[in-house]
Amino acid sequence: MTEYKAVIKDAELAKEILDATARYQDELCASLQRAKQVESADDYKRLRLTVGHVLATLGGSILFPIYRRYPYLTPDSLKDIIAKEAQQSGAVNSRPPGARD
Repeated sequence: MTEYKAVIKDAELAKEILDATARYQDELCASLQRAKQVESADDYKRLRLTVGHVLATLGGSILFPIYRRYPYLTPDSLKDIIAKEAQQSGAVNSRPPGARD
């Protein structure tokens, strides 16, 4: 399976994408909570695993590439992880918010 990773060169677009993915994640998780109430335990488990796969793919293909390129857009809860990865790879972008490529 081919792995795709987004390369977003415009900081404003990166921020828009992060905002959109945050809304998507919130809605997906809310739907998952509703599914827990109305679906069978087996169906809920399958859905939960599928949602987990979707969110992991979203993170690896879109979110983390943006966070690596624009560390100042990284949520506080992930800053240590991104900083460690950037140190290991030598890829650090310390431009201030609003800076464009």
